[in-house]
Amino acid sequence: MWIGITKAYITHSQWEKYPYNQRMTPYTTEGRALYQKNRKKNLPLNRPPIYDDTLLFSLKETNLNNFEYYMNREYAYNRDRGRCRMCSEHLIKGSRHCQRVDSSLTIDKINKVPNLIWLCTNCFDIIREGVVPDSTNSKIKSRILKLLKKTNSFS
Repeated sequence: MWIGITKAYITHSQWEKYPYNQRMTPYTTEGRALYQKNRKKNLPLNRPPIYDDTLLFSLKETNLNNFEYYMNREYAYNRDRGRCRMCSEHLIKGSRHCQRVDSSLTIDKINKVPNLIWLCTNCFDIIREGVVPDSTNSKIKSRILKLLKKTNSFS
């Protein structure tokens, strides 16, 4: 009868006195920088809210600017990555408009995300007038004409 002892490797664990850095906190600039450095992750984008402070919305079903509209326009803003749908310029507060592409849809479809687009003031004015200036870039011009073809009742 053979009885033997085989070689066994015992893995050692490294003991750390303080495994968690107490300065790493989301409430300070230094703490956020430490977190980003240690975790090798990017912090979420700082996107300001797109609603106005004086916004009072109605929850009536007959009103087009109902709660669904205000919720879905933020999804549309994220979908467009904070840029104008026509000219791809960054949208800044005071020069941006969320518009419905087709305003003839029924109330249950009019405020859905695919029907909402974000525009800068310049593109919004061009679409409102319905006339594209000759000085407009050809790529932007084709986008605007395509949108104007979709609907004549842009509001």
